[in-house]
Amino acid sequence: MHNLCLIIPTKDRPFELERLFNSIKTQSIRPVQIIVVDGGEPGVRCLVNNFPELSIDYLQVLPPGLTRQRNAGLRVVRDEIDLVGFLDDDIVLEPDCLKNMLIFWKSAENKIGGAGFNIIDAIPAQKPRWAEYLMRRYFRNKKPGSLLRNGRNIPYCPASTTSETEWLCGGATIWRKKVFKEFEYDEWFATYGIVEDIDFSYRVSRQYSLAIVADAQVKHIELPKKNQFLWAYVITMNNMYFSSKHRAFSQLSCAKSFFIEGLKCIAYGILLRDKNYIQRGIGHLWAVCRRFSCGLHRVERQVKSNLYSISPSSIT
Repeated sequence: MHNLCLIIPTKDRPFELERLFNSIKTQSIRPVQIIVVDGGEPGVRCLVNNFPELSIDYLQVLPPGLTRQRNAGLRVVRDEIDLVGFLDDDIVLEPDCLKNMLIFWKSAENKIGGAGFNIIDAIPAQKPRWAEYLMRRYFRNKKPGSLLRNGRNIPYCPASTTSETEWLCGGATIWRKKVFKEFEYDEWFATYGIVEDIDFSYRVSRQYSLAIVADAQVKHIELPKKNQFLWAYVITMNNMYFSSKHRAFSQLSCAKSFFIEGLKCIAYGILLRDKNYIQRGIGHLWAVCRRFSCGLHRVERQVKSNLYSISPSSIT
């Protein structure tokens, strides 16, 4: 049987982290090592101490940053570990999730480098009927889990069967430990961990196969994104960075797709009288305009909660 380590980056979310710990406690098979990489102050060490039955190592990393915290966690993985997983703190494991994942790895071919948990509550946001029709036509020949020429990804969850994929969701994955001898997370994405998983898993996929494991089920209970402008701005800028970084993708096509999406979101917002769509549309458009006027840049904010409070004027 494989020795599994789970790395959990977190920041100022003790309730979500406790909920995740409780779901790990109920598993029929538990990880050999859990590494909590805390980016908050004063931190959650006291919470970690409340779970002595879990083999948890605590690490604090300041200033915080998702990819920075993941890379730091990798440096304290024990020698006997051969599988390393990453879980976001707002993930909840379904019964026998880890058992089913390890069953997959027991028979996995050597070419498999990473496997994703099946996020069963990943349901796309509702759109107007005409928008749904256009989306179905555009993506009708696109395989779930594939990457488009513009660098954007097709979701693969919820999955009905175990299958290979071209990218993996970073906050719900298991990797062969040897993968990290060759690859690490790009800390360009440190401030806001959006698209960092596509970048990492795409690079790994050039040498290894990736898979989604249908029976290894989890839920991803995310907080609502209150600042739609900033979310859209970051995902657009990060996607354009990813598409510019890899020759297989077209940065121009990426920018074009987000510009069109921005216009569509504004149209949705006007038709539905929903200001969230309008804010999101402006975020997409603003990022594309900034890219070609000022170049690619990170959103320099270290506090994750700023995702819910930053206004357009504070983007620099």
